[in-house]
Amino acid sequence: MDANLRETFDLAELIEDLAEDVCFEAMTKGCMLDLALENNLLVTGNIEMLRRAFENVLRNAVRHTPEGTIVTVTGKHEQGFAVVEVIDAGAGVADTDLETIFEPFYRAENSNPFEGYGLGLTIARQVMKLHEGSIKTVNLASGGFAVTLRLPLAA
Repeated sequence: MDANLRETFDLAELIEDLAEDVCFEAMTKGCMLDLALENNLLVTGNIEMLRRAFENVLRNAVRHTPEGTIVTVTGKHEQGFAVVEVIDAGAGVADTDLETIFEPFYRAENSNPFEGYGLGLTIARQVMKLHEGSIKTVNLASGGFAVTLRLPLAA
C-alpha cells in the first residue's frame, strides 16, 4: 500500500462506514456502539491505511468491552486536529503497559488467547505516525479504557 497515495476526505464518514460493520459484531456480543462525530473532519491521507488503523481500534474496543455495555466514539475539531476518542468499558491494561501495548505481538494478560495476534495497535500507531498524527491510550478512573487518535486537519 502506497503511503504517498493521499486524498482529502471526511474522517467522520470513514468512521461511520466502519461502524456499520463493527456494530454487527457488537450486537452479536450484546454491546452497542454509540457515535457522536462532528461534521467535516477533513483530513488528508491514505484512506485505506487510515481505515485499517481506525478499524483495528474500533474492533479492539468491542472485543474488550463487557456484554451489555456501550463503546463510545466521539470525533471533534480541536486546535487544527481531528480528534477521535474510542472509549470502552473493559478492564483496560496495567498502567505500566500503556506503551507496551503498541509493541508487535503484545497481548495483555486479561486478553482472550484465541482472539487476534497483538498487531492491531502496532499497525494503528504506525499509520498515525505516517500521517503526522498520534495515538494515546489511558485507563479511565471510572473504569474502562480510552484510545485517542489525532490527525492534522486538511489545509
